[in-house]
Amino acid sequence: KLRQQKALHEEHYRKEISDCEAGIDELRRRDKELDLQIRRQQMDIGQRRNECELKRKELEMAAQRSMDAVRREKADVEGQLQALDALIEKRKGSFCDWLEQHNPGWQETIGKVADEESVLYSHELHPQLAKEEESVLYNHELNPRLTDDAGTLFGVSLNLSAIDRSIRTPEEMKQERAEKQIVYQEHCNQLTRLAEELNENISLLEKKYSKQIREMVEQQHLLEAERGQIPYKLKNLQADHATWKTKEEEWKRVRMEEFQAGLNEIAHRFYLADEEKKKYLSEREKQLKACQKNYKDAKTELQLELDRYVDEVRQEIDRHKQLIEEQKRELRQAQDA
Repeated sequence: KLRQQKALHEEHYRKEISDCEAGIDELRRRDKELDLQIRRQQMDIGQRRNECELKRKELEMAAQRSMDAVRREKADVEGQLQALDALIEKRKGSFCDWLEQHNPGWQETIGKVADEESVLYSHELHPQLAKEEESVLYNHELNPRLTDDAGTLFGVSLNLSAIDRSIRTPEEMKQERAEKQIVYQEHCNQLTRLAEELNENISLLEKKYSKQIREMVEQQHLLEAERGQIPYKLKNLQADHATWKTKEEEWKRVRMEEFQAGLNEIAHRFYLADEEKKKYLSEREKQLKACQKNYKDAKTELQLELDRYVDEVRQEIDRHKQLIEEQKRELRQAQDA
């Protein structure tokens, strides 16, 4: 029984089963470790992407501020160009166009005091040569005085040299427009350069972070690939573990059968020995009973012989007693006689 219990607790494939269990535990531990590393890697990748996006927005905002300033300057120049184009277009048939034809040197007289856009370039004044005097704008530095000279304006003589103003000729306006067009184009080119610089800076930024993120993603893929193999390895180890367990159970079953066969053999031998003993005891009992019967018979016979012998002895004693009594009686008779 002790050997049977020992066989039940004995592990024939203990090392193989222990190796499988250790491998399964190691794979599960590695799976948790890889899961943690993958999540950390994902967080780091997300952080790098956020950093890249933040720096990209900073570049875009800085570029946007510069471009907005240039756009404002460009819009101002564009407005001036549109105004010049409008004046150049309005000059044809305007008051100043009439003055060019009918009043040479008007730039130094009426041109000094008349508003350029609303007066000189107006098409609604219907100018004509006349002797009537006309009104002018008020100015405290003109030193007005009454005069009858022919060069007066509406009968008022003015010191026009005190007015620092010159009327632009069509050629001057075209030259000014060409200069402003150059400035406008420079603003356009500057906007293009700023956009190209922004794209270049963003490209460099994205390349820098793209390289880091690509390396981190590749590392993540390696970790995920390793973790992806764990279920298959775990399945194989579990299958091996089950196989060794089955072999262990089979080995124990065979051992138990061997022990049971041995026990059955021993039990059979004990049975045969017990039967032999019973048979022997039965024979002994028979012999003993026969001996006891013989002994009893012999004893009875001896007792009968003894009883006969005792009776014979008693009878002999009684005869001797009678004989002695007769002799005593004869002796007394003889003495009496």
